[in-house]
Amino acid sequence: SLVSAGVSSLEINGSLVQVSFDKKALAEIQKQSTDNISIAIAPKANLSDAAKKIIATRPVYDITVGYGSGKSVSSFGAGIATVSIPYTLGKKEAVGGLYAVYVDTKGNAARIAGSAYDANSGCVIFTTTHFSQYGIGYTAPTAKFTDTSTHWAKESIDYVVGRGLMSGNSE
Repeated sequence: SLVSAGVSSLEINGSLVQVSFDKKALAEIQKQSTDNISIAIAPKANLSDAAKKIIATRPVYDITVGYGSGKSVSSFGAGIATVSIPYTLGKKEAVGGLYAVYVDTKGNAARIAGSAYDANSGCVIFTTTHFSQYGIGYTAPTAKFTDTSTHWAKESIDYVVGRGLMSGNSE
């Protein structure tokens, strides 16, 4: 009905996670589903060792778009969904070290490129073309560098290291 009505996007503000779909994602959901759809967002507790290593005790959710009797939409085709996961920084966590993590069906965990923590909304935000398990990971930016603690560019260095754009090198 939304696609037929010409809706350009749909935003769902849940207490756990906020999700928005663009027009192409809505059209793809309509194309794949044969019944009313349901969007489920459930906390995930049992993680693989690989996922625990990156996510630790931070939130992780299983997000699905389902329809019919246990069927689910596999991807959003050319469309995207934007996901915002609320998070309060830990005492020793730096904003630049937070990012979103994708956990696949085999339990492998990978950092989502382009994801970031938005201090204004207090959320880790990322885009995706499909739903799965998503959580929040953290890499202490300065842990890799011993010579930047008093450097004038420390915050910038932390920012790029926290996003995986630099990993450093030997001496």
